[in-house]
Amino acid sequence: MDIELHPRLLMKLVHPHFGYMLLFRRNLTLDELTDFYHRMLFASQERYDGQTLHSDELTAYNFWWLFGAGSHLSVGKFCELLKCFKYSVTPENFNRQFSYSLKKSPQEFSSDISREDQVVRFDFFRQVFLERGL
Repeated sequence: MDIELHPRLLMKLVHPHFGYMLLFRRNLTLDELTDFYHRMLFASQERYDGQTLHSDELTAYNFWWLFGAGSHLSVGKFCELLKCFKYSVTPENFNRQFSYSLKKSPQEFSSDISREDQVVRFDFFRQVFLERGL
């Protein structure tokens, strides 16, 4: 069975204005690129089947995986990841940039720990990815 890469997902990879892969700051191996492309095919199939939310969640996971994140990232690394999506977020302006998301999940971060010492879970990235239409 042949699965075409959905045009919207292809745009997210290489388009001059939306091409997140163009802003990736590390060298990727051929195996990493092949695995990334295969996972994008799963997201494409879901989008063709009308499951756009699931497709966007798979795409979010794919970029999270490609960045080398496991179950979590430090806030600094999370800000680096968001630079691929053309967001200039720093640990200092994190609260202002994500005030809406933080209101929706108040237990995501502790107020007792400095922002630089906290970690960001994939679920928070997924939430940001979906609500901002990345």
